[in-house]
Amino acid sequence: MPVALITGASSGIGEEFARQLAATHDLVLVARDVAKLERLGARLHDTHGTRVDMLEVNAVAKVHFSLTAVQAMLARGSGAVINVASVCGIAPAWVDSLYGTSTATVLRHTEEMAYSRALRTSDVKIMALCPGDVLTDFNNRAGIPNRTDWGWVDVGVLVRVTLADLRKGKVVSVPTARYKLLSSLMKIFPNSWSRMYGYDLGQQHPGLPGAAQRSSATG
Repeated sequence: MPVALITGASSGIGEEFARQLAATHDLVLVARDVAKLERLGARLHDTHGTRVDMLEVNAVAKVHFSLTAVQAMLARGSGAVINVASVCGIAPAWVDSLYGTSTATVLRHTEEMAYSRALRTSDVKIMALCPGDVLTDFNNRAGIPNRTDWGWVDVGVLVRVTLADLRKGKVVSVPTARYKLLSSLMKIFPNSWSRMYGYDLGQQHPGLPGAAQRSSATG
C-alpha cells in the first residue's frame, strides 16, 4: 500500500487529508499535538486498518521535507507531494505578519521543483495548495474567528478539489472559483496595491502577540 506523509495532521486541512487518504494509503502523520495525533491514528486504524507512524513536529522546514521526499520518489519512480501554502503567498496579504512570506517561499519552491527537468520527465508530482479562508482550528490559534460568509471554505470540499487537481497534474491548486478569481487579480495588480486589500493582522487584532511569535504559533 502507498504511504502518505501529512504535516499538520492533528486538525484542519492536514486532518482532512488523513481522513480522505486513509482508505487507500498508510499514513505518516506529523503535528505538534501528540495526543490528537494518537486519537486520530487510532480512529483511522479502527476504520480502515491504516498503519500510522506518530511523529512530533520539530524545526524541519517544508522545503527540506519535500526535497527529501522527492528524492526518494524519483529513485522509486513514482509519488506525489502536496505542499500547503496560501493565497497569501501569491501577493502581499497579511502585511503585519511573516505568514505570507513563509507561504510565498513554499509556493515558489514547489513551482521550481515542478518545472525542473527531473520531475517533468518522471511520474513524480509536486503541487502547491493555496487555500483562502478555511474553517479550521488554524484561525482560532491565530486569533481570527471562524465565519460562515461567502469567503469561507469547508475543509472537506477543499481537500476533494485539491486531490482532483493533483490527479490532473496541476502545479498550483487554488480551490473554489472565488479564490481562483482573487488569486488571478493578485497576480495582475502591482504588489504596491496590496495596501488596499492587505490584511493588517496587528490592527485587526491588537491583542495578538508580535509578528515573530505569531509566525511561530501558526507556521
